Amino acid sequence: MRKQIRDKRIALVIGGSGLVGSHLLDLLLENNAYAEVRAMGRTMPDMKHDKLKFIPAELISQKFPRSAFVGVDDLFCTVGTTQKKTPDKKEYEKIDVGIPSALAQMCHIFKVPQFLVVSSVGASTSSRFFYLRTKAEMEERVITSGVRVVEIFRPSTLLGKRKEFRLGESIGKALDMITRYFMPKQYRAIHAGDVAKAMIVRALDEPLPGNNVWESYQISDLAQLYDINEE
Repeated sequence: MRKQIRDKRIALVIGGSGLVGSHLLDLLLENNAYAEVRAMGRTMPDMKHDKLKFIPAELISQKFPRSAFVGVDDLFCTVGTTQKKTPDKKEYEKIDVGIPSALAQMCHIFKVPQFLVVSSVGASTSSRFFYLRTKAEMEERVITSGVRVVEIFRPSTLLGKRKEFRLGESIGKALDMITRYFMPKQYRAIHAGDVAKAMIVRALDEPLPGNNVWESYQISDLAQLYDINEE
C-alpha cells in the first residue's frame, strides 16, 4: 500500500527526451503530487506545461547548474546510449556511467532524498557484454554515492516508439512476440510507459533508506499499482 505522501513535490528528470524519459515527463506533469517538474539536458522537451521548467546543461561534461538540485524530492535518471550511437567505449562510459554517478553525487551534496535510475536486465560486472558490465558499474557507483534512497530499475527490451531506429531492440521485440509465453518473466519485453509508472510509484512510496533493485517482471507489477492508484 502507498504510504501518506507529501504533495507539492519537486521532480528533476534527466533523459526526458528518451523513450522512458518522455513517458516519465508526461506522467509527472499530470500527477497532482508534483508541483514542479524540472527537465535538465541539452535540448528542451517537446512539450509545454505550467509545471515544467527546462534547465539547460551539458550532461557529458557534467556541467550541472547547482540550482537545479535545490529543493528536489526525487531525481529520475533515464539517460543511456547505444554502441551504434557511441562506438568509442570511453565516450560510452562517460554517458552510461559518468552521468548517473555524477548526478548521484550531486544528490548526496544537496540532500536530494531519492535517486531513481534506469539500468538493464542482466547488468553484471562479470557479464561478457560490455553494455551490461557498464550498467553494473553504474549501479555500484550510484549505490555507494551516499544518497539516502536509491531505486534501480532493470527493464528488459523496451517497447514503444523511439525517435531513432535501434536494430537490437527491433529484433528483441520480434523475438518477444514469438517466445513470450515460454520465456522467463524477467526477460519479457516491457513497455517504456510501464517503467515510467513504476519509477513514480516507488518515488511516492517513500521507502526507508537503502537500495532497491527492480527486475523487469517486478517493474510490470509496480506499474499496475500506478494504474490502480490513479483510478
